[in-house]
Amino acid sequence: MSAQQFIVDKFRTNLGKGNIDLVNGTIKAALCADFSPSYSAWAASTSYSEGDIRVPTSRNGRRYRATNGGTSDSSEPSWPTTSGETVVDNDITWEEYGGEHADNGVFNDVSGNEVASGDGYTTGGAVLSTKSFSQDATDPVDSNWDADNTTWSALTKTMRTAWLYVDGDTPGTNDYNISYILLDDTPADVSVNGVDFTLQWNAEGILELGR
Repeated sequence: MSAQQFIVDKFRTNLGKGNIDLVNGTIKAALCADFSPSYSAWAASTSYSEGDIRVPTSRNGRRYRATNGGTSDSSEPSWPTTSGETVVDNDITWEEYGGEHADNGVFNDVSGNEVASGDGYTTGGAVLSTKSFSQDATDPVDSNWDADNTTWSALTKTMRTAWLYVDGDTPGTNDYNISYILLDDTPADVSVNGVDFTLQWNAEGILELGR
């Protein structure tokens, strides 16, 4: 089982506008059950326009954007799972375009799917502690955003994703999403029963940010 993190579409814009303070702001991690993406599934022998976004008929946790207009093939392509990779579908080229839920800009968009309080979990999630920036060891113009690992003790839940978001005071307005983690990129649910469950961040940090 591997996890995969996806940045939400509006994160960079909100960060640039000063809507998100990754060090001094209150950032939370919340757990959500599986839910359907807002995008329609790919269909055979269908006309698509440049910029159309679809998900596979058998969801793989990712979405795909048409780089040109055309008509899809009679059989579904083999969808790539590497960021930005492309696949030809009759006379359309689709590019991997991030996570299937990356269009959700605020936590209020997804909070209806949050796991319930109890059994080791409190609705709203856990606050990230010891947030910091450090210079990237391999690229001096980049910096890494990091925090302490997040743990829920004696957790009994079934979940699909974990969301990092700003704990804004007006849900639907300033509870900006940062990213989400597909906990098992098969994709599949993750179930735990009375154990400590930890989001263990990469040794290089949660996010790498360029100037």
